[in-house]
Amino acid sequence: THTPPDPPNSTAPLADDMLNGARPIAEFIGTNERRVYHLAETKQIPVFRLGGRLTARKSTLRAWIERQEAQAMSGAAPNPEGETTME
Repeated sequence: THTPPDPPNSTAPLADDMLNGARPIAEFIGTNERRVYHLAETKQIPVFRLGGRLTARKSTLRAWIERQEAQAMSGAAPNPEGETTME
């Protein structure tokens, strides 16, 4: 079988980039499972369901955290649609 190439800027196999379940996601971002479920329900965190289980890519979460940090540093706040606005 043919294995597709890794996406650009990928240095790790896909399995190494995946977090399966609320607990590993919570540990990765430094919060608790309940908060992860809340963030997922309100679409405030980039996660998806794989077989009914919350799943996220570490690389996607890192980029999301970097965007959150940049918004905080610039004085911008995300609006309900997730777009950045200046306050």
